[in-house]
Amino acid sequence: MRQKLIIFVIFHLLFFAHTESKAQIVINEILASNTSTNLNEQNKQFGDWIELYNDSDKEISIAKWYLSDTKKNPTKWEIPFYISIAPKGFQLFWADNTNTTNHTNFRLNIEGETIYLFNKDLVLVDSLNYPPQVPDIAYGRINDSESQFVYFDEATPMKENPLFGNKTVIFSEEPQFSEQAGFYENSVKLELSGASDTEKIYYTLDGSKPTKASNHYSQPIDINKTTTIRARTYAENKLASKVITQSYLIKESVSLPVVSLAIDPSYL
Repeated sequence: MRQKLIIFVIFHLLFFAHTESKAQIVINEILASNTSTNLNEQNKQFGDWIELYNDSDKEISIAKWYLSDTKKNPTKWEIPFYISIAPKGFQLFWADNTNTTNHTNFRLNIEGETIYLFNKDLVLVDSLNYPPQVPDIAYGRINDSESQFVYFDEATPMKENPLFGNKTVIFSEEPQFSEQAGFYENSVKLELSGASDTEKIYYTLDGSKPTKASNHYSQPIDINKTTTIRARTYAENKLASKVITQSYLIKESVSLPVVSLAIDPSYL
């Protein structure tokens, strides 16, 4: 009887420890080279960032926890005393070396490194060892996955990560424009093309960066007035291509050199 009781207690403790270990804060996503993806509204800069996720069903205070990019210095940056994360919620920290509020005192290394999260007792809660990164491509865990990390076409700060991503940094071919950017006396019929029929092209007309939620190119675009078109290609098992931007100035009368600037309306 005593042996059965001991076995039951051990099983109970192991089960309890396992369920507790899953109900924790995890490093969910990073952007190690943010050049144009999401703007920090406080300082109006494009900074690198680290996103934490609360995988439990209760609010967890992370006051006086620590983020560090070196295991030898677990207390490198202390999380402010007032920060907690709602159940199934997120918290973003800007890794820009400014050391204020939710800004860490270190940056992320684009060549790859390990990020550590320690609690206030200096117990290692989670870590993320990431490979070399590329500008504006996020890296994180696939939604609902505890251990599978991939590159994402679109960063998702403070949102659920996508269900799919890419394990390697292989980009789709850039879209080809049938007409060069510049001045035109008449309207232009613009055709966009990819390297193969399996690639899909998405474009915008308002200066914003194209995503899969943008206009899907399926037929020539009639340009009857001055327009800026931004386009990128998506292909299966590849990251989205670089965004290609071209401006078409229709029936414009100018006597000085012209510079065309395209910017996402949300940043104006």
